[in-house]
Amino acid sequence: MPPNRPEDEAAGPPGRNAVEASAPADLRDATAAEAGRDADRVAAFLRAIGIAPAPARPVRLPAASLLALGAALRLWQWERSGLDVHLQAGLPSAERALTEALESLGAAEARSIDELSRRVVALFAERFAWRGRSELGADVVLDDPDDDVMLEALAQLLWASRRSGRGRPDGLTESPDE
Repeated sequence: MPPNRPEDEAAGPPGRNAVEASAPADLRDATAAEAGRDADRVAAFLRAIGIAPAPARPVRLPAASLLALGAALRLWQWERSGLDVHLQAGLPSAERALTEALESLGAAEARSIDELSRRVVALFAERFAWRGRSELGADVVLDDPDDDVMLEALAQLLWASRRSGRGRPDGLTESPDE
């Protein structure tokens, strides 16, 4: 067996994909925390509808269906909080996603519902503040600002700080032309 190379160790344990290995630590932590919350919501939901395991009666459900149920319940949580970023991104409403996830629980094979879970995780990574839950106790959607609005805000910031000397490497407070 060849010796371990530094790049092998950086990639993590065997089987870990390159995307996961290269993801920022904050994103990995937030994704893991969200997955835990998804699992808690799924467990509470299944108990509420009477699907609870007992020592004499274990419950076996398709993993893809449970992932879809977790994704649907996350959409439901977002909608309950007044967020509709998932609808803007082309994802289904929580009600529709929940209906499809529940229908998949009884199906012999979980169609392509696991795609919903991947898309919800990707949307979280792209549009949510990764530390919003841990630091603010809320889901925080990051806006996709209009270029004109950003340029105007930058121009105002630069104009307001033009004589303060902040941000100038030479510490000058006036331009050489003045």
